Parts: sequence; C-alpha cells; structure tokens
Amino acid sequence: MLYLLKRSTRPLSHNYGHDRGDPVDRVYIEQFLTEHRALVRGNCLEIKDTRYIDQFGNGDVVNAEVLDIDRTNPSATMFGDLQDLADLPSNRFDCLIVTQTLIFI
Repeated sequence: MLYLLKRSTRPLSHNYGHDRGDPVDRVYIEQFLTEHRALVRGNCLEIKDTRYIDQFGNGDVVNAEVLDIDRTNPSATMFGDLQDLADLPSNRFDCLIVTQTLIFI
C-alpha cells in the first residue's frame, strides 16, 4: 500500500504543459507521423483542423484543407461525411491524415 502512495499521479502523457496531458493514443499517432513525415506533402487533407499537417508537413505542403461534418467549424474548408464519399472530391489530395475518426463511421 505504501508503494502505491509514493507513485506519481502525473498524467501518462508526452506533453506535461496541459493540465491533464494529452491522450496516450496521441503518442502513438505522433510517433507514426514522425516516421512517415516525408509523405505529408503536396495537397493535404486533415479532419477537423490542420494540427498534424502543420506539425509534420515541413515545407512540402502545397495546400492544407480541413474536412468536417460540423458546419460551425471555422477551420473547415470543406464539409462532408466520410460515410458518403460522393460529397468529396476525388483525385484531389496527395495526403490524407485521418486520425481518431474511423471509430465514428
């Protein structure tokens, strides 16, 4: 019992600047994107915001677009539903960053 009381209660996170830290899955997402950052180039699309395009795109990103189903998102440059791909342009993007999204489809 004494051992448990001495354990740190610091959040399991790689970013201690936030009150609660980042979700642990972000560590694995960012590790993957770090290893594949050379593919973040050209015309890129990300869901909800450009967090990862900005972080991993280097100078090779020509255009960054944001897709969201929520029309109140001020960061979105296009609106659509990934469940209905007819709404989305085809052959337009060189890179798609779709994280934490597939669970909602």
